[in-house]
Amino acid sequence: SHSSFSSHSSSSRHNESFQHNNIDWSAVLNAHLSVCDAVRAGNIDQSYTSQSTLHSAINHLFASSKGNWLVPALHTVCRNTQTLALYDTTKQGTNIRTNNNTSNNNNN
Repeated sequence: SHSSFSSHSSSSRHNESFQHNNIDWSAVLNAHLSVCDAVRAGNIDQSYTSQSTLHSAINHLFASSKGNWLVPALHTVCRNTQTLALYDTTKQGTNIRTNNNTSNNNNN
């Protein structure tokens, strides 16, 4: 099935609340909405920052969850974080997300 979400927020900060089976998904939901807003706005830096927040939030839930049912979602979030980091690196011309700054390239 296909799901669609429409956000009417004018800022990249969301304050939604969502709980399911006594698990608070609010941090994941709000970070995901922020990523969506930033991507739609074409703001790659904010996209990466929000994706990193999402990555941290879902990793926290994964660490405290029973079983491995979150593994597919965690893999997707990891791939998306890497994709945004690489895209940001390409746009910036430096490898800033892996702490490989251009200082190594300045050895003339």
